[in-house]
Amino acid sequence: MRIIVCYQMNRIVVMRRTHLLVLLILFFCFHSHADEIQEMWRESSKATQDSILPRLDAYISSHPKDIRGLMLKGMVFSNTGKAEEAIQVFTEVADKHPELPEAFNNLAVLYANQGKTDQARFVLLNLIQTHPFFVTAYENLGDIYSKLSNESLKVSASNAINYAKSAIDAYSKAIYLDKNNLGANKKLQTMNDQLSRLEKSQPIPSNGSFESNNKSNIPNNLQSAKGPDKLQTLSVQAVSNRSFATLNDASSESNEIEAMLRNWAKAWSNQDVGTYLAFYSETFKTPNGESRGLWQKIRTDRITHPKTLKVEIMNPKIEINADTAVVTFTQSYQSDDNPIVMDKKNLVLRKTDNSWRIEQEKTM
Repeated sequence: MRIIVCYQMNRIVVMRRTHLLVLLILFFCFHSHADEIQEMWRESSKATQDSILPRLDAYISSHPKDIRGLMLKGMVFSNTGKAEEAIQVFTEVADKHPELPEAFNNLAVLYANQGKTDQARFVLLNLIQTHPFFVTAYENLGDIYSKLSNESLKVSASNAINYAKSAIDAYSKAIYLDKNNLGANKKLQTMNDQLSRLEKSQPIPSNGSFESNNKSNIPNNLQSAKGPDKLQTLSVQAVSNRSFATLNDASSESNEIEAMLRNWAKAWSNQDVGTYLAFYSETFKTPNGESRGLWQKIRTDRITHPKTLKVEIMNPKIEINADTAVVTFTQSYQSDDNPIVMDKKNLVLRKTDNSWRIEQEKTM
């Protein structure tokens, strides 16, 4: 099974033929520890991956808050065929950090590779509920339903049709969120062709519902889910549509906001003061109650003083309510006279004249 590593912002996405395994690792941050983690990551791609485990354990022990160590350890176990050990590590990460979709995704991939389809689906469907814009979850779910459809061909045409429809639904949502996803597009076409052949040969009515109560080894924060997070069925139509129902309205707005954030950070990095200040609304509430003129002077001095600087936005979480939005993200700031500084930021945005502008800005 061929593995390709591609770098996307702060995530390293390890792509496999049938599934995607995601490793969250921020190589450019955490100052003095970055070189150590990068070195261990490079070593983990070699045949002697086991040799870095003692170093990783020491790193995890001395840096218990740096989640990268555990994520890398889980990846090493996975790459060396120690699936159960990898599952234990990613389960620990998922329980401690439910906000990280990567850990849940990796668990689902490991379960699927072990043939534990129900557990993999359970994790992915819950992941879609809590992180409805995580594209990888939809594609992986499509892969699982595609496999189930193929396995059902000789057993039950009805089930094969149902699973094919579920796969098409999942791939369609992955493509909706990422139109450049060529892999999902190809898989969608394959499943559409398969469904067409199945329905022509045996057009049996189907409801797309598959029940399961298999939750062994599922992270605690999924097993104890209540209310809308409690999974009653493993039907992608029954569950993920609840999350996807908001995508048609919210996705375009979220995309606009993410684009605005990127352009805001780009203007800051380019030291383009005029463009940077234009992202703030006329009613912007200055952080310390100073006048708008004084705030603009302070910001101009801070932006133009360094010879070079770089600002990046990571892991934005967007909540939209009509014409207002709250965005929480991690901000990486680096300049020629400053080491990398990582801050948790909160922005309140308001949409006026079809453009999102910053109303409030807070460092958390």
